[in-house]
Amino acid sequence: MKNKYSFSIYNILIYIAELYPLGRSKFAPGTVASFFTILLGYFLLLNLSLNELIIFIIFINIIAFFSIKFYLDKKNVNDPKEIVIDELSGQLISLLTLPILNIQINFTSLLLAFLTFRFFDITKIGLKKIEKISGPWGVLLDDVFAGIYSFIIQYLFWKYFYNELG
Repeated sequence: MKNKYSFSIYNILIYIAELYPLGRSKFAPGTVASFFTILLGYFLLLNLSLNELIIFIIFINIIAFFSIKFYLDKKNVNDPKEIVIDELSGQLISLLTLPILNIQINFTSLLLAFLTFRFFDITKIGLKKIEKISGPWGVLLDDVFAGIYSFIIQYLFWKYFYNELG
């Protein structure tokens, strides 16, 4: 008899795509995954150089692509809400503004990164064509671009607007 909890490559890739158990959250799994990523990002920002963080994000995107591809192929679905590794990728990209501009890592800077990323991820402003791409690219790229848009908004805020406030 096969154990339903066996750690086969199948289960591992499904768990990675879901960031198990985050993707199975009953309440807004994408937001839960983004919040988790902010907590993880706080640790990463304090302990990694900018180059190490970029390499980590590239590595996450490679893993995300293949785990999403496997998930979609095996489950025969398009973009299920359980897949949240794409939120990890996009939210991490949004955090790059902080080390690039040497912004203090605190509640305000992390909250701005969280809110701007979630805004673009939820509203899909400027992302509707990307989201229509089928397969793992469509699932992953809309969050990557939401992260890039978040990065741009934060960059403009910290570089131009925030300096005017102080």
